[in-house]
Amino acid sequence: NSSPVLTREQAFDRINGERVYQDGKLGKEWEHKGFPSIGAELTMLRKYMSDIERTWTTTYGDPTEKDSLNLLRQFAAMAVRTMENYGCPAHGETDESQRKKRKVESSEMKGSAPRTEPVLTRRQAFDVVDSERKHQEKSWPYQPEMTTEFTIIRDLLNKADAAYAAAYGVEVMEIIRAIAATATRTIENFGCPERLLKKAD
Repeated sequence: NSSPVLTREQAFDRINGERVYQDGKLGKEWEHKGFPSIGAELTMLRKYMSDIERTWTTTYGDPTEKDSLNLLRQFAAMAVRTMENYGCPAHGETDESQRKKRKVESSEMKGSAPRTEPVLTRRQAFDVVDSERKHQEKSWPYQPEMTTEFTIIRDLLNKADAAYAAAYGVEVMEIIRAIAATATRTIENFGCPERLLKKAD
């Protein structure tokens, strides 16, 4: 396997740049004001995953995979935003008080009580993703090819949909944690363009 293109912190920096963009221009213009329901986030994640796969297919042979990875950065930032807004335990966290604190209530699951303040800071959300990445490194210590990563993410999205439909709040967020970590791993291994922010953003 080849060496990663980016360190984990560099990958987080790329994702953070996208989050800054989301919270800036888009957070003001969107109806949800930066706090989509979990159902809305899952819908957007599915749509972007389809766009990533279609873009990869139509640009097959491009050694940089720039267009697909540009979309993947946006996808990863959505997953991180969901964890910021709704909370998520770190991988292996067994402290029940912490799990309870970060539990998503059923009213929030169905969008009847939308968030107006995040549960986690961005750094806390990245630390949660890092906990999942460390678990991945132990359980799967090799570099999957890009299309394998797409398949893994697609499978995780299907599991998240099923958990959401059953109103399993914590379980949904733990799956989204795995989605964010897998997207981060892909960015580490293959790189991605930075979000270029205009001064007005």
